[in-house]
Amino acid sequence: MTIGKLSAKASWALIALLGALLVAVIGVGAYAAYFADRALPRTTVDGQSVSGQNRDEIAQGLQERASHASINVTVDGTLTSATLEEAGITIDTDATLDDVFAPNGSILSRISSLFTSRDVQVVTSRDDAAAQALTQKVSASVDQPVREGSIQFNEDGGAFSVIEAQEGHSVDLEQLASACDEAARTLTTQDIDLPMIAVSPTVTTQIAQQLADKANTMLEIPVSITDGIHTYSPDARERSTWIALPDLNAAGGAGGKGAAANTGALDVTWNEKPVRAWVESTALSTNEEPTKGVKNVNSRGDVVAVADPGKSGWTVNNAGEVADELLAALKDGTAYEGDFDYDQTEPEFTTREIADGAGDKVYQAAPGEKWIDVDLSNASVTAYEGATVVQGPIPMVPGKPGWETVTGTFRIYLKHQDQMMGCSPGYDYCTYTPWVSYFHGDYALHGAPSRSSFGWSGEGGSHGCVNMPVDGAQWIYNWAPVGTVVVSHY
Repeated sequence: MTIGKLSAKASWALIALLGALLVAVIGVGAYAAYFADRALPRTTVDGQSVSGQNRDEIAQGLQERASHASINVTVDGTLTSATLEEAGITIDTDATLDDVFAPNGSILSRISSLFTSRDVQVVTSRDDAAAQALTQKVSASVDQPVREGSIQFNEDGGAFSVIEAQEGHSVDLEQLASACDEAARTLTTQDIDLPMIAVSPTVTTQIAQQLADKANTMLEIPVSITDGIHTYSPDARERSTWIALPDLNAAGGAGGKGAAANTGALDVTWNEKPVRAWVESTALSTNEEPTKGVKNVNSRGDVVAVADPGKSGWTVNNAGEVADELLAALKDGTAYEGDFDYDQTEPEFTTREIADGAGDKVYQAAPGEKWIDVDLSNASVTAYEGATVVQGPIPMVPGKPGWETVTGTFRIYLKHQDQMMGCSPGYDYCTYTPWVSYFHGDYALHGAPSRSSFGWSGEGGSHGCVNMPVDGAQWIYNWAPVGTVVVSHY
């Protein structure tokens, strides 16, 4: 009985032990599962606990800390404040969170975190442009900042001039940089008091003047390129962009420790990119696109005549070579005269059908096309549709000697049923004129009710217009719309 009882007690002890182990395993599993996506115990970010927080919660906390942090700089009683963002400091939230949760991938690491502490540093990045802007803002609070000698292009004078250097005060910008680094590391506000220090310019007026003199010498090098007809030269403003000036403010620094610069390395050089850009743009401006020509064909498709020969196209084919030659000459300090060479593109042709029988006319009209033949040799006007006469010849009187009627191919562009002509300084007449059809400038076909005869030319003629019998001018006015071709010829 005693042995039986002891065995029963042992059994219960074993069951209890197994139960405890089971509870422990379950507890460890629950612990590991809980912290699978949460920061492990005893984890801090820059000294602040984030234990048990998920990624979103930690990210929100980082942003809140950053939003309350600032950099306060006092210079001679003047306070300049900037947020971390204004100082160019940006938190890399994803990278920081990756560091926080790096141990979470291992169950063993999750358990060992119960016994070890771990502090994660915030990962940040720096925007140099914003940091420089803060530096300039702080430097501007100095009552008399040092001014480095500098160069500027004067468009009125077409030359480079010097802004003189000036002694002044500055601050120790290394202290400012250290404060920014500390603010970025700890996400806390940093207050610093920067003393002013006397500073002499590193880039003196003499150094700046020497550089300006060299730039002006470079500016005066003659440059010209011809296309065979016109010659092209850059103006002073354009050439000023070809000259690369050193950054004298950067060379001089902003005062304080380490501001001395190797001014002996400062030089004025040629800026290749704008030189090539000018050559290229000049070449493009001289290129000519081909213009299509027109060939007149009859109803069978045979070419009767070339109505418009079109125009060849021309494209510069050596802009790169010209730019290379120009840059070589500029670097040698010698004048440059270049020539553009061109590829020729022959014009394409379209066809225009003309009326049968129109091939020997002064104007080769399309079938049914209205046009007007003003024959100055026999003083007549004839109206055609295609190659068919529909009215005329109508006798007329053209311009008198010294006031000859214009010749060429034109189109009616303006019509008046009647108007007063002359009636202004320079004209010795003022007369009522009916049925007026203007075809070029002040030249028109119109009725001349004051004339008793037509079909002649010479002294006593018009002031350039085509004088016609009133009924003939009326017929032309009613028949010919604006746009009708008028051919005036001998």
